[in-house]
Amino acid sequence: MPVARHDSHRFQTNVGTGTTPNGTIMDVNGYAFVVAQIVGLNTGTVRFDATLAQESTPATTTWVNIRVTPLNTGTVATTATADGLFYVDVRGLAYLRVWPITLSIVNDGRLDIYGLKQTEVS
Repeated sequence: MPVARHDSHRFQTNVGTGTTPNGTIMDVNGYAFVVAQIVGLNTGTVRFDATLAQESTPATTTWVNIRVTPLNTGTVATTATADGLFYVDVRGLAYLRVWPITLSIVNDGRLDIYGLKQTEVS
């Protein structure tokens, strides 16, 4: 019986109010989807970016804003303005990053963004 591969990742951890770090980058090559969880976003916007580049260095890579689906509403978006779970189709992509582009206030003094990537079961 085929088994799916999966792996967890921290995009952002303990991000403070007023900061907008690029965060860590997830290698998604060979994976089908990522489910990202945003925790602590109060006033701000989190963006989902991907690239086909074979290197993950942000300074030399062109990142493109991509569409995601919030699991609580099913409405496709390119950014998030509230906590939640977000489905990201990453088939054919090399790297994914999820990062705050604006951040005025975070709940409990911190913002965390996690991800779980998984292959398709054939």
